[in-house]
Amino acid sequence: MLKQDLQRLLEGEPDHSLATLEADIWVAVDRHTRARRLFKVVLAAQTVVLAVALMGSAAAGFRLAPAYGPGELDVFSPRPSLAASTVLVDRQP
Repeated sequence: MLKQDLQRLLEGEPDHSLATLEADIWVAVDRHTRARRLFKVVLAAQTVVLAVALMGSAAAGFRLAPAYGPGELDVFSPRPSLAASTVLVDRQP
């Protein structure tokens, strides 16, 4: 089976010129190398942007957190004006 396939390939003419095969391979390798380099640069830039955003958020949070008292805004606040059931309807406590 393999011998027949190889013989058929040897007997036929190639459907494209092999004169530029090596140049085409190097072009593909160069394109792949540039794509990998670009991926690394973009990944590094995204990481820097994310780190700056996280540090900025943390700095703003630590700076603003002492301005509010511990009981002023709570998840389980006793104030009924912050409850979802009172926010959804136009009802004042």
